[in-house]
Amino acid sequence: MLLDSMSWKVQRKHVQVDVLPFLQEAFYRSKEVDQADALVTTDPEVMGGVPVFAGTWVPVEVVLGSFAVGIPLDRLKASYPF
Repeated sequence: MLLDSMSWKVQRKHVQVDVLPFLQEAFYRSKEVDQADALVTTDPEVMGGVPVFAGTWVPVEVVLGSFAVGIPLDRLKASYPF
């Protein structure tokens, strides 16, 4: 990985900060976003272009909204087994 191939330490006078852990976290989080993005699709022919889980007609907002109001994750998984 490019991040590991160089030093990411920043030094100013008597203070040195290694920003590598922050960059690694951002890199891994961006990978998580890419993976999540692959699970969602929009198509004008499916639900009028509302974001849905890929291969389904289930709107993302329905599942996330249900989770946000306290519906347990195991119940959501049972309702939407994809």
